[in-house]
Amino acid sequence: MTVSWEEICRYLDSLAVRGRQRETIQVYRPKLEAFFRFLPRGRLVTARTLEDWRLSLLKAGYSPGPVFLTRSGRPMRRTQVSGEIRTLCRDARVDAEKSNPRCLRRLYQATQEQIRADVLSLAEQAHEQLLDAEQRTVGWENGG
Repeated sequence: MTVSWEEICRYLDSLAVRGRQRETIQVYRPKLEAFFRFLPRGRLVTARTLEDWRLSLLKAGYSPGPVFLTRSGRPMRRTQVSGEIRTLCRDARVDAEKSNPRCLRRLYQATQEQIRADVLSLAEQAHEQLLDAEQRTVGWENGG
């Protein structure tokens, strides 16, 4: 079976028609994009394709299984995770409407974007300082 990106987009559209929320589809899209990029030349999907993809993800450091565990190592249910997030947010004096996993994910993404912007700014500053030092060394202090 050969898969095209258009077919994947139609599948995502069909999820919306079948009642999936927009946020859920936004979570699926990057995962399907990654899978589509993984497919071999010709975008041919065989019985081994998913297993090969799973193995490549394991080699890349992704681990299967639950993200949140109890102290005893048992997986936490979604309701438990949400409850813990609400408790932490209440203790941290965060608004109740912001104490859910989706808002936590958005906060994480915004923080990561800000960190990337800060690192980029620092790299540009370091590059400018390097060029200034080089110009002083060569004797071009006043632009010529």
